Amino acid sequence: MDSQWQIQCLDISEMQASAAQLEQWAGEIATAIPTALKCATPDTLRPLIREYLDLDQAFEALSAQITLQRLEGRTTKQSQSMLERLQADLSQTLMAQTQPLLSELQQHSDHWCIAMPEHQTWLTSLQRYRCDQPDFAQTLRTLGAQYQQLASQLQPEKGSCRAALADLLRQRVELEKTVQGDGLPLALRLWCRQNDVDKKQLTRVLEPEFQAVHHYIREVQHQNALSFCTLNDFRAFEQDRMAIPAMLPEDAVQLILQALNDLNPQSAERLHLLVQKGRLAVRPSDSNTVPLCLDTPMGSWVRLPYVPDLYHLMLLMHELGHALHQEQHRAAGNGHIPLPAVESEMAALSAEQTLAHWLMQSGGPMAEPADHYLQYQRMEMDHRHRMLARFELALHDLPEVTEQSISQLWLNVNQAFYGETIELPEDFQWVWCEVHHFFTAPYYLLAYPLAMRNAQPLTDMSL
Repeated sequence: MDSQWQIQCLDISEMQASAAQLEQWAGEIATAIPTALKCATPDTLRPLIREYLDLDQAFEALSAQITLQRLEGRTTKQSQSMLERLQADLSQTLMAQTQPLLSELQQHSDHWCIAMPEHQTWLTSLQRYRCDQPDFAQTLRTLGAQYQQLASQLQPEKGSCRAALADLLRQRVELEKTVQGDGLPLALRLWCRQNDVDKKQLTRVLEPEFQAVHHYIREVQHQNALSFCTLNDFRAFEQDRMAIPAMLPEDAVQLILQALNDLNPQSAERLHLLVQKGRLAVRPSDSNTVPLCLDTPMGSWVRLPYVPDLYHLMLLMHELGHALHQEQHRAAGNGHIPLPAVESEMAALSAEQTLAHWLMQSGGPMAEPADHYLQYQRMEMDHRHRMLARFELALHDLPEVTEQSISQLWLNVNQAFYGETIELPEDFQWVWCEVHHFFTAPYYLLAYPLAMRNAQPLTDMSL
C-alpha cells in the first residue's frame, strides 16, 4: 500500500506542528503581498500565486488526513474535536493572510486572465467561488460542523437530536434571510454561480413533474397487482424489480473492472491502482458508513457501505465515477481548481448509466434489473431530488421554523410528490433529519437533477 495512504492516528502535537508551519508559510506570503500589489504586474504576482497554490494544496492535504482519521475512527472524540478546531482555525488564518491577494485577483479578474493566461482557468474559478460575505460562509460551515457532531447520536424516530437539528435549520434560514438578494437566498445564489446555473435553468429544474412520478409509481404498483401501498412496501417492490445474484464486494469491483476494461483499459488501470493503494474502503452496510469519494491532493479516496444488490453495485460505480473524474481533473493539472457540483455528479451518474448499459448489452440475469435501475435512477436523481430542493427552499416560507413546522412541511411536500396511492409511515415525518445535505451543503441536491439532464452512458469511460 502506498505509504501516503497509510491512515495513522497522528499525535495532536504533530498536527499542531504541521499547522504552525502552514501558518508561518502564510505569514511569509502575507508579508510579500503589499509590495507585490503596490506595483502589480504579472512578474510580481506569478511567484505569489504559485506560493498560494502550493500552500492551498498543503492545507488540503492536512485537512484530508484529519478527515480520513475521523472517517476511519482512528481518533477519540476529544482528539478529533481538537483536530477539527485546529483545521477550522487554520482555514480562517490562511484565508485572512492571503485575502488581499485574492481580492486583487477577483476584483480585476478580466485583466489578470489576459495578462496571465496560464492561470486563466484558476482565476475564473476564483471569481466563481468568491463570497463577498466571508462571515456568512464561515457561519454556514460552522452549522455544518455542528450537524456532523450530532449525526453520530442521530435517532430521529426516538426524538434524539430532532430539536437541535431543527434549530440548526432555523439558524440557517434566519442567516440566509438577512442576506437575500434577487429574491434568492445567498447560499443558493452562490451555488448557482459556482455551477453556471441561471435563473431560467433554476426555475425549470424546480418545477414538479408529478405526472411522470405518478406514472412510474402506478407502473410498479401494477406489476405487483396493487392500487395502494405504503412507501416502505413500494420501495421493497422497487428493490424486487432490481434483484440480482448476490456478489461479494470484491466480485463487484471485479465486475466494474471488467466493464471498464471493455470500454477503456486506461480507466480500468486507474481503478486498479486505486484499489492496490488501499484507496477503496468497502464496509458492511450496518457500519454507519456514509458513501463518499474524498478528493484530495494525494488522490481520490472512496468509502461506502455495501450489500449484495444492484443498488449498492451502482452506488459503488457512482463513487468510482467520481474518483475517475477527479483523477482525470488532477492529471490535467487542475487539482487546485474545485470541481463544480453539477459537473461532478454528471460524471458519476454517467458512470452508473455506463455500467447499466454494459450489463444490459452483456445479457444474462442482470440485464433486466439494470433496465429497471435506469428508470429508478431517473425517478430518484431527477424527480425526487427536485422535490428535496423544493422542500429546502420552502423552509424560507415557514412563519416559524420549528421541529413541528419542518416535519409538517416535509410530510406535505412528500405526499404531493408520491401521490394519494402511497401511504407515508408514521415515523416518516422525521426523515428530514437524515438528509445531511440540508445541513452540510445547502442546495447541493439541485446538482443531481441538473446533472441528469446531461448524463449519458459513455462509450469509453474517458469522462
